[in-house]
Amino acid sequence: QNSYSAFLQLMPVFIIIVVSVITQLMATNPPYSLFYKSSIGHVVSRETENLQVPYYVDKNFEKNYQGAELQELEKTVEKDYIDYIQTSCWKEKQQSKL
Repeated sequence: QNSYSAFLQLMPVFIIIVVSVITQLMATNPPYSLFYKSSIGHVVSRETENLQVPYYVDKNFEKNYQGAELQELEKTVEKDYIDYIQTSCWKEKQQSKL
């Protein structure tokens, strides 16, 4: 009975570990990055058609993104780029005030 009791006490820990492992296995890398990231395979340089924002993708990108899907993704890239630039400017302004 002592081993059963110990098992029950450790059960929440086992559940947390299992959920954590499953979550990590299901997580996927984003399809693009604004920066070169060889660690996740984003080594192919591209530019958005509209604003010519540079971004990086993996080698299989063109197989998975074409037409409307590519246009949607490029809109997201441009939005992320604008957000990044705005945040960088805000941080720079804050630093200059100090």
